[in-house]
Amino acid sequence: VQGVGFRPTVYRYARRHRLAGSVKNTDRGVIVEVEGPKEGITRFYREIIDTPPALAVITDSSLDWRPVRATTGSASALPAGARATLPAHC
Repeated sequence: VQGVGFRPTVYRYARRHRLAGSVKNTDRGVIVEVEGPKEGITRFYREIIDTPPALAVITDSSLDWRPVRATTGSASALPAGARATLPAHC
């Protein structure tokens, strides 16, 4: 996904929900990995699905819960709770 504003939107939403993580483009879509409180991750996911960037169309997504790594961004400063991977096809 290039040029649709996905990364800046994910960054803004992650900061709003006090999450840390990363965004990766792959040949199958976008992988978003976030860490933080489970409630924040759930709200973050809903916000991306309900309010994606104006030029992005999310055709498929899922929320995959994983053990906390606390190695991405500033996750070690966040309350440990959950880590999620959100693959999305835009």
